[in-house]
Amino acid sequence: MSKLQDRFPYYDQTLLGLNNQYIAIGNDSFLINSPAVLADQHIVVTGCSYLLVWSENEKMNVHHVKLTDVYHDNEKVNVLLKEISTNHVKKLELFLDMEHQSTWILIDAGYIKNQVDRILIKEYCGC
Repeated sequence: MSKLQDRFPYYDQTLLGLNNQYIAIGNDSFLINSPAVLADQHIVVTGCSYLLVWSENEKMNVHHVKLTDVYHDNEKVNVLLKEISTNHVKKLELFLDMEHQSTWILIDAGYIKNQVDRILIKEYCGC
């Protein structure tokens, strides 16, 4: 199965990779080095589920989503997600420069669990 990145080759792949901003890893994993991606080493995997969090009209929204695909098109990283409860497909855009701040956060539940465990261990040990 081909991935969308194959249809959107980007000219600055080496520059992005050297800067650890965006790297396609194999057929199903992507490193997206952004504060908007909370996952171990900022790596997301297609087919895995995540929490999508964003605010709208001063209201916090949280959706359980599955990552469908990711591709870079020379300006931004496009993240395709499917809501698990409705099968609605969402396309999110993420600019990797510092001028644009993301309006959403993609969270891997395993990442959050590891962070909470790390905090609890530090508190228990008195570190």
